[in-house]
Amino acid sequence: MGDEIRKHALDKLREWASTKAIIVASPVIQAAVVSDEMAAALQWFVRGSKVPNRVPDVPPLDVWLKQYKRHNHMFNVIGEPLGFEPVGAGSLSWIGKAIREYSRMKPEEVRQELEKLSDDDKREIGAVSTEILSGVNSEIWSEVEDSTGGASAPELMSDDEMAKYTARPEMQFLVRVWLPCWIACRETPGKLFRKARCGDMDALDQLLRIDRSILADRIISQHWHRAVHDRSRGAYNKLLRAIKSQPRGNMTRAKIKKAMASMGIWVSGIFVEIISRVPEPRPEPFNDLSRWTLTEPEIRNVFDWIAMAKGDGLRDQEMPIGSEALAKHLNRDGKKWQALFPMPTKNGS
Repeated sequence: MGDEIRKHALDKLREWASTKAIIVASPVIQAAVVSDEMAAALQWFVRGSKVPNRVPDVPPLDVWLKQYKRHNHMFNVIGEPLGFEPVGAGSLSWIGKAIREYSRMKPEEVRQELEKLSDDDKREIGAVSTEILSGVNSEIWSEVEDSTGGASAPELMSDDEMAKYTARPEMQFLVRVWLPCWIACRETPGKLFRKARCGDMDALDQLLRIDRSILADRIISQHWHRAVHDRSRGAYNKLLRAIKSQPRGNMTRAKIKKAMASMGIWVSGIFVEIISRVPEPRPEPFNDLSRWTLTEPEIRNVFDWIAMAKGDGLRDQEMPIGSEALAKHLNRDGKKWQALFPMPTKNGS
């Protein structure tokens, strides 16, 4: 019975994935597949491993601070030892362009931009496979990838290889800083770092809860110096509390799932809003809006199918029960992505 349920779940996931563009479906599938590993990695790095001597030494300070300016390099370095090429570079570039530029264009200008895309770009942007980095060797991920036409997961590393891999500055920064910033703050570390250097006390507060090492930055240390000697003590007390605190909200498996699911819905809404402005007939792969749309029932189904495939029951126990409760959560949580992924207004401004 277990194998039948597993096969049924993977068949349903494959069927669904074949109808969606990768850049709107991938955050949801990724969250459902690797949330366990992401949560475990966060606890391992941030709170310390239960296995003695397994937490790698923190990289030198100058190397560490450079990671705030090298996000693309970080992902390339992390993917290379696993045998992955940088995945979805064209898709990610198009996401940024769509959100930054297309949302401010007139419909005919958007059409012209879409028609300029090469055939390769269109295939990558509108791909229906699930070529998503798992970042962790997961049996279920391998089966999901195989069932949906994506690349197989990498072979399991030896303990020594894994120790060297996790000791890399880029890998440590991903787990210690990038993921907490993404999930807890809904912002990239680089952007928070730039804001903090410009004197944004809220950004500095958020980042200090995640990475106290930024106080060694020459410019940020000046903001700290001024706060220490400010007579009002307000800024100093705020930053001192941040240094003594953890990121707001625990980095749990449930929180990671819900955050990624709400991001999928939110980003999907941006694409649909932009693409729907272009008068028909629209160029492929933008002619079918259903490929770019995610709904609450679809989110629920994906998480339940992954749970079945993992042998965790017939439904994902960590997602809100009932369609109304899930819709309310995704709508409320989705708005938290506004700063990172601004939703264009209805009039196009």
